[in-house]
Amino acid sequence: MPRPTMALRAVIALTVIPATVSLAAPTTDAASKPAMIRLSADTRPKPERPTLDKLVALAERRGITLAQAIDEHVTEAAGRGIDAATLPYLKIDDLPLAELVDLEDVAEAEGITHEQAIDRYGWQPAFGKVAETLRRAYPDAITTASISQDGRGARLAFKGPIPPRAITLARMLPVAVDLVGETGFSEREVEAARTRALKAVTGRAGTGDVGAEYDAEKGTVTIEVEAQATTQEVREDLDEVAGSTLPADSEIRIDVKVVDELGIEPQDKYIRGGGLLDNGCTVGFVVNYHATANRAISTAGHCTVRPTYTYYNHSRDGGTTVVRTVIKHEGGQGDIALYTRGSLTATRTFYYAENRKRYVDDSSGFAPGVGSQICHFGRATGKHCGQVSDRDYSYYNAERKTRYEHLVMARGGQNFSAKGDSGGPWYYGNTAYGIHHGGSLSPPRTWGLFTPVHHLRMFGVFVYQR
Repeated sequence: MPRPTMALRAVIALTVIPATVSLAAPTTDAASKPAMIRLSADTRPKPERPTLDKLVALAERRGITLAQAIDEHVTEAAGRGIDAATLPYLKIDDLPLAELVDLEDVAEAEGITHEQAIDRYGWQPAFGKVAETLRRAYPDAITTASISQDGRGARLAFKGPIPPRAITLARMLPVAVDLVGETGFSEREVEAARTRALKAVTGRAGTGDVGAEYDAEKGTVTIEVEAQATTQEVREDLDEVAGSTLPADSEIRIDVKVVDELGIEPQDKYIRGGGLLDNGCTVGFVVNYHATANRAISTAGHCTVRPTYTYYNHSRDGGTTVVRTVIKHEGGQGDIALYTRGSLTATRTFYYAENRKRYVDDSSGFAPGVGSQICHFGRATGKHCGQVSDRDYSYYNAERKTRYEHLVMARGGQNFSAKGDSGGPWYYGNTAYGIHHGGSLSPPRTWGLFTPVHHLRMFGVFVYQR
């Protein structure tokens, strides 16, 4: 059997427009299906990746892993004793080294080979740029921008007609793309319905934590409520309260579920990720704090109790300093805190694994799309990668009497997130995505939650990047 090729499928072929298939005009019949265009990847040429192809052949010939072959190539190219992940823009063919490192962990999480992970997800950063462009251009019209769970396709959906610009941008992606129009809902509308319903059921007598998520394309909101009593009367009361937040003619549906335990806990007892704090949390990313024209360090807001803490580098680097609280926020913009940098010089790198650093080259302007691969590192759990399952999750923590909104949920393996992982960085390749909030410790709820870094901008704060 010939070995699989490393090359990805390339730029999309538009198979249904402009002349091969014509779409019927959307109708207003409730039973009609949304308009759909599928862009196929079958007829496009594959990108050339000669170096990766050679490394795949070398690995097979010598009986080593592709990751080992990549490491040897980087060592030879960069010289011994250098952490290659910190080298300026080091790439192998079109893929940054940092992304290739993450894809090795993705392969382990998905139960596939490193080569297959590259083939399935090597186009994800390009999709992220397309999604961000469309969200900026059509904020009130876009319904969803997501990657299929197997990484072989993408979906872009809109409340009304499919914008021509979306088709143009989708052609740049090397996978099949489904473009859907006339869904009837925008993400903003369903998100707003979720937020109103969450607030309505929060803090009611006999209830505890509350979680809320939505499916914008289906127009559904799902709310899970911890309740001491699970009588039919309690359920009906919660249904009525949540439903009362919708206009009488709304087609959005709210489903309230009573659960014994939501299982989400802020994780702040130990340390994780970037630099270490003596409050048991860790640093997410170094940031530019424009209000004082200084650089600061970010972590989770729930980690902050005292005004000052001690910061520690990882063991190989050493170095400590006292840092002071600048900002603390828990609520509508997630879970965020900022501290001064103390006496140390700020850098644009972060610990993506124990004692291993890489640069931040970009920071996400929006939450990553559903289906996107994403990674985080924690002292309790180590480095793990998973898949985004909800890009806008909110929940009410009854113990802290706080409603955390606009978090991102990612699902992974059994040890994906545990106490000790608070405040640290969520990332993919060299892109900063979030600051760890907490996670569920009650299988099968194996997920982690983080605050998207773009919420920092509400406070005049931006991730420090090269």
